[in-house]
Order: sequence, then C-alpha cells, then structure tokens
Amino acid sequence: MDPTELIDQICDIFGIGSAVRTPSTILANVQNAARRSLCLNEIEAYHSVVETDEDGDEIEECVLMWGDDPWQYIERYKELMSTLQQNTTGRGGEET
Repeated sequence: MDPTELIDQICDIFGIGSAVRTPSTILANVQNAARRSLCLNEIEAYHSVVETDEDGDEIEECVLMWGDDPWQYIERYKELMSTLQQNTTGRGGEET
C-alpha cells in the first residue's frame, strides 16, 4: 500500500473530508482518539476489580469491554451507572 492510500484510509476512518485532509487535521484527529482512548482506559480501570484465581494469579475484571461494539459498550455503561446509582441512593432518592 502506498502512503497516499494509507492516508486516505486513515482519513476515511476518522471521517475527514477530502477538502481538509491536511497533516494538522489528521494529527488532531489521531491525538483526540488517543486522548479518548486514555480516558476510556482510566474509566475501565476505575470500574475494574482485581480477583485472585485458584492458582493465586490476579485477574482484572471489568464489566466494560473494549471488544464490544459502541452500542453494546454504551448499554453496559448505562447498566453500570444505574447499579452505582442504586447503591448510593435509597428508593426515596435519599443518600444511604
């Protein structure tokens, strides 16, 4: 694959139109994607639990999964937030 084809594929992935396929636009999109990836990684780490298996090895578990498609990920996130809210508020909306 030649560099022009690679740049076109990258721009297509980010939805960058042909009129604005400049180095600064491409880099801004890559930097934004990297920053958002770090944000999601930290959110997942925050909601992860480290458990020990029968062999004594530590396993990190998280209900949020990178392998999900975006809609599955959002649904899992909504479920997680609902569970957290239920754990921090009573039925009458008062904090417990």
